[in-house]
Amino acid sequence: MMIDRRRLLTAGGACATLSLSGCGPAFFADEPEEATVVEMGATSFMPETVEIDAGESVEWRNTSIAPHTVTTVAEQAENPGRVRLPEGAEPFDSGTIEPGGIFRHRFDVPGEYVYFCEPHEAEGMWGTVIVRG
Repeated sequence: MMIDRRRLLTAGGACATLSLSGCGPAFFADEPEEATVVEMGATSFMPETVEIDAGESVEWRNTSIAPHTVTTVAEQAENPGRVRLPEGAEPFDSGTIEPGGIFRHRFDVPGEYVYFCEPHEAEGMWGTVIVRG
């Protein structure tokens, strides 16, 4: 799917166009056009683990019929001990990603990020991003 970056960066248009909530911090003008893609199925991230270089982005695409989240905020997890962030990395939360929606996050701090889908955590919807330094 080709993304028109001008449309994504238009104030007010990004959320309506992509059906995202909280999408303001998800898109940056200096982000590369390409990103590693993770699809969100009914109760899984596909692939479950991705490896990228520092400074690259991951784009989550909701290809299911259910809303999802991409969350690294341990306090929001039923099993907070499973969430993992490298030292110096800030937690992030996509907010609700409706079916057909997209969330993109740039990873600048190397290390392992273990994230989850808040509505489907109990069903095992967990994923990992490994960021090489």
